[in-house]
Amino acid sequence: MNYYKLRSKYKKVFISIALLFGILVFFHSAFLKDVIYESDDYKHHAVRTASYYLALKQGQLPVRWGPNLNQGYGYPSFNYSYHTPYFIGALLHGFGFTIQESVNLTVLFSIVLASLGAYLLAKIFMVSNKWSVLLSLFYVTNPYILLTMYWRGAVGELFFYGLIPFFLFLIKKYTVSKNTIYLLFLSFITALLVVSHIPSLLLLFLVTVVFIYSINKSIFTKKLLLHLGISGITGLLLSAWYVIPAYFEQWMITYYNGSSLSQYATQLLPFTSVLDIRKNFYSSDLFLNVVTIGGLSFLSILIALGQIPKSITSRNWLTLIFISLFLISAYSRPVWEMVVPLQYIQFPWRFLWVITISSFFIFISLIRKKEKHILFNFFCIPLFILGLFFTAQDFIKIKGTTTRTDFEWYHPTTATGSSFDEHQPIWSNIPYYLPNETELAFIYASQSAELTHDTKTSLVHDLNSFSPQILKFDGTTIQYEITPDAEIITLHKRLFYHGWKAYLEGEEVDFLQNIPEYEGLLVVQVPAQKTIVTVTFTGQTKLREISEYISLFTLLFLILYTMTKVYPYVKKSI
Repeated sequence: MNYYKLRSKYKKVFISIALLFGILVFFHSAFLKDVIYESDDYKHHAVRTASYYLALKQGQLPVRWGPNLNQGYGYPSFNYSYHTPYFIGALLHGFGFTIQESVNLTVLFSIVLASLGAYLLAKIFMVSNKWSVLLSLFYVTNPYILLTMYWRGAVGELFFYGLIPFFLFLIKKYTVSKNTIYLLFLSFITALLVVSHIPSLLLLFLVTVVFIYSINKSIFTKKLLLHLGISGITGLLLSAWYVIPAYFEQWMITYYNGSSLSQYATQLLPFTSVLDIRKNFYSSDLFLNVVTIGGLSFLSILIALGQIPKSITSRNWLTLIFISLFLISAYSRPVWEMVVPLQYIQFPWRFLWVITISSFFIFISLIRKKEKHILFNFFCIPLFILGLFFTAQDFIKIKGTTTRTDFEWYHPTTATGSSFDEHQPIWSNIPYYLPNETELAFIYASQSAELTHDTKTSLVHDLNSFSPQILKFDGTTIQYEITPDAEIITLHKRLFYHGWKAYLEGEEVDFLQNIPEYEGLLVVQVPAQKTIVTVTFTGQTKLREISEYISLFTLLFLILYTMTKVYPYVKKSI
């Protein structure tokens, strides 16, 4: 290719990306302010971001325990919840942004990421710059994503959604070039998807199958599926440090006792409800009455219906749209009841982003066929822009704002760190009685058998009566030197959870589990002598340790393999 043509080509790409960035920052300029927006989840995200930052600062890597959550008792939310938005938010906070600014910039980053990925995905299908920009804007300004930003505040889902175009882009590149470097990148993207929002993986699997088949059904071979499968498994192995404990340690929390897996039953909609494109942000106070596929996605359905005889691609994506509409509707309730993996999706209306992606590819199919016709561009580009404008106008709305200092986000009074309190350790029975609201208390060992609900106020005392020398005190480690006048049982305002360890004079000891009224709290027996007591969250169990080694060895393997692939090109260029 001629040098000047190549430079002109990349100049157009750079200008298009800069234009996208400018438009999105203009649309979502509200997220440049130091406030937290009223939503279902943003307050939770601010609290978790603060806690994640504290956990990193206190030496947790990977982060599994929220040191200041759950009324100060601590919370194992990060052993089960996604990490991507909190790691980025904590990183931004470390660079000096407030907690509120960090949350908002994280949200904005996820949308910019999604638009960039969608632009590249459209370009790889030989769509012009102007249509690639418009399709990218469609990808990030559909009603569901705007509601996720401005109503729900589901940051993990936004990151997952933002990574999908890169995931599909790499699959497309590999099917064309067969270069294994794309499989390596695909493994890393898969790992990021896993640590962004696990419940959405099943939806992505459906999209991926239709995507590969729509590219060219002749490439839908066992060899391709094997290579992609190996890449996907490698991505899972990279994220093993998170996904293995998150699944196999669910027995430690109240997840199955809560309503998480039965949410779908109350979230199914009338079949035609999401097709009602008259809805806007204020059409109801109930989220279920607001969700809609939007005017442009509705248009894509009409286009696909008209293309059925001629376009296999449109037919495939239209089929996925109707499957999604069915699974959102109340008619699908028996299916949700029978297919347990579906229940992990929690909310049937999450299928709306599947409809958006399907519409994205239906538009690509139409544009590739018609783009060279002047009349098509003359009429369709303004129509598309109007559709984007009215969608943005209808759904970029703010409910209200909350403003707190960083100190207040660090010290939440009641927040547990999860919407349904589903990560509460099964041994927990909070709140516990601790005199003077202290975080360290004790009972004489000789009196522990007398401890009951009625006697605890007289038998439990503030540990400060022994004037302990505090050596370290934070949400991850408590260390102090104490000289009691008799054998005592110390009570620490931290919940028992596997990964906590106790030491007396450097020697590991077991926590006591049978102290009445204080089961589920970190309780240690201390002798009547000068003793250094250490209670620390190491984060380690055998399962977690094994899973972390799996991730580490997989990462090292991928790095070495990448070097063997890149080195010949470097050597040749030198």
